[in-house]
Amino acid sequence: MTEYRIDELAAAAETSVRNVRVYQERGLLAPPRRVGRTGVYTEAHLARLRLIRQMLGRGYTFATIHELIQAAGSGQELAHFLDLDQVLSAPWSDDESKHYDRPSLEALVGPLSTDQLERFHRLGLIETDGDVYHVRSQRLLDVGAKLAAAGVPLSEVMDLAEMLTAVANGVANQFFKLFYRTVASEGRSESDITESMLVMRPLAREALDAAFSLALTNESERLLERRAKQARSGVRPTLDDGTPGDEDATVTAPA
Repeated sequence: MTEYRIDELAAAAETSVRNVRVYQERGLLAPPRRVGRTGVYTEAHLARLRLIRQMLGRGYTFATIHELIQAAGSGQELAHFLDLDQVLSAPWSDDESKHYDRPSLEALVGPLSTDQLERFHRLGLIETDGDVYHVRSQRLLDVGAKLAAAGVPLSEVMDLAEMLTAVANGVANQFFKLFYRTVASEGRSESDITESMLVMRPLAREALDAAFSLALTNESERLLERRAKQARSGVRPTLDDGTPGDEDATVTAPA
């Protein structure tokens, strides 16, 4: 689960540190977990903060919001005062979109051919408006730029981006199918459905992060196992992916 310092939480919710402190003082926002002298906030704090700001924007007073939170207990029933469309349109992360001209974009990732720009566009990562390039995910661009700077060819960075985008789109599609199948069923009020979506939103990202972390751990363990097997056989351990051949194939030492 993503954790935030107070300045990071404020930035993610597009508000000020002062406002975060005011909401805490008014009893609208739970205090952070303390790690030494630092207050640590979670996705739950961010979701609550966004709800508070939406309700303030709709004219609710601090006193009214506090009464509603107290009555709701967990605060999830605040969803009754929000539209489902508002919840669905809220950002799913604190990622940013940015605009670049071509020289600025190439300064980050290196020279780009027309075909490469078109590929970024097909992947939905970049939108163009004349000479302006709208990068939809600054975080993905930063990762790609760092990989390219580390020596990974841009073509392979784009292959990775294409694969990750396809996987992420598939997971997102399954998440919404689950939502349609189990939550957005006939007979439930829109406020109930909105409340469930508020609960499910952070869980979707948390589940994907946990599954990917486990997959990375599994791959690391497989690599360590191959290297240990090579070392036991008198072969200098390598950093290949174990292909061609089976992971359990016998490693033969050179004569």
